[in-house]
Amino acid sequence: MKNKKNKNKKDIKNEEKNKNKNENKTENKNENKVNEKELDKKVNNKNLELEVENKKEIETKEENSIDMEENILGEGNENIAVFGPNIKDNNYFFEKAIINFKKNEDNKGERFNIVESKFNYIKNFTVEETLDYTLELLSMNYGDVVENVDSIISKMEIEDLRKLKMKNLSNFALRKVAIANALILKPDYLFVYNDLDLNEEERKLELKLLRKLSKELEFKLIYLTTNKDEILDSEKIVEVK
Repeated sequence: MKNKKNKNKKDIKNEEKNKNKNENKTENKNENKVNEKELDKKVNNKNLELEVENKKEIETKEENSIDMEENILGEGNENIAVFGPNIKDNNYFFEKAIINFKKNEDNKGERFNIVESKFNYIKNFTVEETLDYTLELLSMNYGDVVENVDSIISKMEIEDLRKLKMKNLSNFALRKVAIANALILKPDYLFVYNDLDLNEEERKLELKLLRKLSKELEFKLIYLTTNKDEILDSEKIVEVK
């Protein structure tokens, strides 16, 4: 009888011990759940913060782009230098300005063209054939094609390149043909991206030529630059923020 009683006491102790263990497990489990929830909450809050920051950054760039559009289309015929120290930001800014220019209803009657950073051309075409082809795509009659090509070749001072194949041209010669190819369509506005393959001297010659032609052909020049020293006092500066 005594043994049975002792046994019962032992069983009760074990039961209490197990109960305490289970309660501790439950508490730990609940605590872990709370910790997990808190962690999830922190992660979600962090993601939300990042999302808000990214949205603000995009909105700021959009606002800058709209400001730039207004600056470019402002009063006056002076050439415009779009300046910023970072090439990637400059290109993004410039691209948005061109898109905004296209969208603006007030510009429907304006002709514009773009000199890209890289010129897409047919390697086995000569310079003359390249310029001819641009006008032929517009179904222009042969006489006008010849007259316009001769005129732009003369103004660009590339007569010596006329019969050379595009694949044999230097980087600077290719750039001059790219500019000629854009100007042959007689734009009112010319947007010019940077050509990173040009050296410092070639860049100076390019800007000198573009400024000269903007007066002769009466177009508004809008060009990208990362060098404030190459901007003339007579030119309007739009800074990329």
